[in-house]
Amino acid sequence: MTRDTIGEIPDGRPIERLTLSSGTLDAQVLTLGATLEQVRFPGGPGLMAEIPLPERLLPKAYVSPIVGPVANRISDATARIAGREYRFEVNEHDRTSLHSGGTGVHRALWTVTRHDAGGATLEIALPDGLGGFPGNRVMTVDYALTDAEIALTITAITDAPTLMNPAHHPYWSLGPGPGWAGHRLTVAADRVLPVDDLTLPTGEVLDVTGTPFDYRSPRVPDGTLDHNFCLGDAPAEAPRFAARIDGDGYRLNILTDAPGLQVFTGKPMGIPIEPQFWPDAPSNPHFPQIGLEPGQTFRQRSIYRFEQTGER
Repeated sequence: MTRDTIGEIPDGRPIERLTLSSGTLDAQVLTLGATLEQVRFPGGPGLMAEIPLPERLLPKAYVSPIVGPVANRISDATARIAGREYRFEVNEHDRTSLHSGGTGVHRALWTVTRHDAGGATLEIALPDGLGGFPGNRVMTVDYALTDAEIALTITAITDAPTLMNPAHHPYWSLGPGPGWAGHRLTVAADRVLPVDDLTLPTGEVLDVTGTPFDYRSPRVPDGTLDHNFCLGDAPAEAPRFAARIDGDGYRLNILTDAPGLQVFTGKPMGIPIEPQFWPDAPSNPHFPQIGLEPGQTFRQRSIYRFEQTGER
């Protein structure tokens, strides 16, 4: 178990790397963005895409951090909360807000409240009005390693009505070579959200049967996916199987209690699979909604379960 300073953000505050180990699995977590930087079996290759630290400081560096407080896109960068319209940062297509803009938690330093060999807990306080979102909010991320799995729990509270839909944005690359070439994907969803030319949901909830979005059996994914797969109409009571990636000698099973799973295959470095609520929910009242009220606690739990398959 180590805790090292590896750089600093522009204002001079240090970025730290926390090392974790279950004995079967090793992991590294950064205080920048509460990022799960790398996962590996001891002596094996990294199972996540990596980028240099300077690139992680760029506005749209979404390689394996926590994104939020609202992940994914908000159409027209506006939403009504408790009867009042709020405007957020426009940072995509001159029309949409993506991952809460430049003040999103992926670019922020989180505070370490726990660090031991088998896990780490990080916390961040978001002031009222940051990025246009109301409420003084506190978000917590907990990584816990047990044998060959990582359990990730995200929680949040607020003192005023707000929106809350954080997500982990990992880029998985399972094997000794870079990227996801040859990987096979399984998604346990019978519905998907079609998108428009701004990658916003059209509002339709489509049955995947007979469509290119049917990943209920493993296959090499299409390279144009950037869609939410619908796991349920509300969060589940406990994490259940949501997706699997079969790579070069390794397999990853993803379990989550989230009602949605965003899958993106648009970059060769890896495949982001992001448990979250369905995107642009404020504009689609028939979607599971992402409002968080004072006195409530947002809680989302996902499990990453790794296997060495020996198939290379």
